Amino acid sequence: MKKAIILILVYLLTQVLAALTVSPIALLCHYMATGEVSVGPMEHLMVAVMLVSFAYMVGFLWKRGYLTSDGVMYHPTTPRCIGLTLLAAVASIFLTSLISSWLSFLPDLMADNFALLQSTWLGIACITVLGPVVEELVYRRAVHVELSRRYKAQGVVLLSGLLFGISHINPAQVPGACLMGFLLAWLYLHTGSLLPGILIHIVNNALATWLSMAHPNWEDLTQVLSSTAIVVGTVLSLLVLVVAIWQIRKLYPTR
Repeated sequence: MKKAIILILVYLLTQVLAALTVSPIALLCHYMATGEVSVGPMEHLMVAVMLVSFAYMVGFLWKRGYLTSDGVMYHPTTPRCIGLTLLAAVASIFLTSLISSWLSFLPDLMADNFALLQSTWLGIACITVLGPVVEELVYRRAVHVELSRRYKAQGVVLLSGLLFGISHINPAQVPGACLMGFLLAWLYLHTGSLLPGILIHIVNNALATWLSMAHPNWEDLTQVLSSTAIVVGTVLSLLVLVVAIWQIRKLYPTR
């Protein structure tokens, strides 16, 4: 558990180190170009910090040996598993979005940052693709490995999901991230492959980003769906999620 927490702290620390690395360079470049003492457009600075932090973290994981494949880790699984994963993704996204709408009183401390990142294509790529890939390497690979050294399967899934959610820090994201973390940890536990988790993570972030850009005035599902639609959607999502998990478990019973 201790090493798992240290890994997460390292991940957070790389973001601080990236900011310390990029900010002086951005300040110097902007001053040389304009004569102004400024780091330039904040959205560009944030994207640069994210990219550098990703590089730092991947380099750290590689050096520590967490990215060495065990023959399954990077395996694309089967087309059937991918299809079931997509179904589970859609169902879980609906359910976590609904839960988040019930907890809309929680403050969204990162709203302004996400808005800035979504103003550039590279920022969108960081949110929807690069971020999910790096987070899966951190949580579903490195953290999973360390938790597996001490805890049984159920404990690994529970702790991995909780750590994933809590480390988001932003109150508005924590509940949904915890629930999504349970599913992602369970998928990795059974398939041994990072691909299903990466796929769900990308779909989740991409859909959330698209909705926030296309409909900036939407606050939650209860604002755009009728009560009947929410009930039907909830029942269908639960059914689809249970069936998808059941089928995936049949394909990958144990590891």
